[in-house]
Amino acid sequence: MSLRKTVIGSILLIPYLILLSSTANSEPIQIKALADYPNQLTRDGELIILPDQGTVYLGTDFHGKLDCFEQWQNRQP
Repeated sequence: MSLRKTVIGSILLIPYLILLSSTANSEPIQIKALADYPNQLTRDGELIILPDQGTVYLGTDFHGKLDCFEQWQNRQP
């Protein structure tokens, strides 16, 4: 195996080993069913659960577009 392949393989292996070591000491993941959450806006870590009814407005990537952001902010329902 060439030196280049060895170096690239080692570089790719490092993040995997870090991830593996950081999850080895953590609590086991508890899987929840959607029915386990209340029917309201709820946050569970990085997961956001939305209620069954209502309207969701999602705005993304306003970087460099302040006028678009302000228009979105001042919208009439």
